[in-house]
Amino acid sequence: MGRKKKEKPRFIVTEFTNPTTKTKSYRVSGTTRSGERIRENMSDRREAEERRFELQNEYDHEPDPRSNRRTILSYDQIADAETAIKELPASQTLTSVVTKYLDCENRLRAKDIDLDKAIHFALNHYKEDIKPVTVHNAINEFLGDKDGLSKQTQNNYAKATRPLLKDPNKPLHEVSADDIRAILKPYTKPRSHRTYKNNLSVFFRWAVRRRYILENPCDMIEGLRLRKSQVGILSLAEIKKLLQASVEYKNSVMAPSIAIALFAGLRPSELEGLTPKDITKDEILVSEGKMRDKLNRIVPLPPVLREWLEAYPYTGRPEGWRTKYRALMDAAQPKHDVPDILRHTSISFQYGRDRDLKIVAYNCGNSPDIITSSYLDILRNQQDIPAFWELSPLKLRESAVKVTLPSVHEIDWPSNSVLAKLVFEKPLTAIGKMLGVSDNAVRKHCLTRGIDLPKNGYWQKKYQSQKYSLK
Repeated sequence: MGRKKKEKPRFIVTEFTNPTTKTKSYRVSGTTRSGERIRENMSDRREAEERRFELQNEYDHEPDPRSNRRTILSYDQIADAETAIKELPASQTLTSVVTKYLDCENRLRAKDIDLDKAIHFALNHYKEDIKPVTVHNAINEFLGDKDGLSKQTQNNYAKATRPLLKDPNKPLHEVSADDIRAILKPYTKPRSHRTYKNNLSVFFRWAVRRRYILENPCDMIEGLRLRKSQVGILSLAEIKKLLQASVEYKNSVMAPSIAIALFAGLRPSELEGLTPKDITKDEILVSEGKMRDKLNRIVPLPPVLREWLEAYPYTGRPEGWRTKYRALMDAAQPKHDVPDILRHTSISFQYGRDRDLKIVAYNCGNSPDIITSSYLDILRNQQDIPAFWELSPLKLRESAVKVTLPSVHEIDWPSNSVLAKLVFEKPLTAIGKMLGVSDNAVRKHCLTRGIDLPKNGYWQKKYQSQKYSLK
């Protein structure tokens, strides 16, 4: 019978020299039954031996928690389980944690979402609880915040958000990307689709800042493919027809603004805010319009434009400018009728005259890159350039240009602000007679412009109140 193998000591004392202080120290090291690693340094050897004896005694009298049990786990799996259990709070079990994790992973996998990416998104986008608000109240508050903008811009926002009011009591945070797709579905033209999507996106970005929603549903919608718009300009013959039509149309009410757009290159929005005080003998001060928050500029007044404004003084952009403009374009019958064609034409002829992109870009409130990519067209007949800049009212009369103005009855609608007051002052039938249209035409016009109409019974109550007041 062999001699019993001597058991290796669990704790030992090791002497070492401290490299910093050059003094001797004694380290007690070993491992407890629970697997805890012990490393303690002492300056005195007797204290170190006493601490080693104390630890050895605890080891000898402590029951071993790692008793032999039957298991199908490998040593590595057991080690992983022990490590994981040490990380868990006392109230949780390893089984509950693993089950919950796998359940989350399976639910996200069903939607083709990676768990790590979902957690990353939640950490980056999580905010405190949103403020509940109905669609109706949110839109009213949004439009109230936009009071400082132009009336046209306010109408655009009101028109874009109006489809959301089909369910006015719906919580705003429940509006989904599918709801926005349904609103945008009728707009099959890329430009219209983009315009309404952008206006809706402005509203939802505002709602995110107000903490009414967590994210903008419009960001999840791809726009329709928009082909780059072709630059189109009017030929010299078409310009003459347009100017002649503006002179003959409604006592030349459109002639000053058409001349300014053609010879100075102002945008329609800049014309809308232009006043007679902004025009002097030599220049035009442009402080309104699309670039009002970025750039105010002074546009030189070319001699030909000076002659036009002397013959037809500018008193402001006429009411219903867009409708009147369409009538003039129908008379001119241009080959290319692209948006901002007057501005395209002006910029192309300015460059033909100056041959300096920087000057043209400054006068027109754009960068040279935008000018070349979106506005500038090639003037194939160089003789048209001096002829354009000499096309005064006198030259136009000498040309004896003949145009045919539309014979269709045109309605001279009041401005939106005037009409909004008028519908509460007179019945729609009276307004229709005044404008030469039916009351139904007045109703449709008000609805398309976002003008509120009196509710049913309004005129009856008003008549009764007047009747009693007379008694």
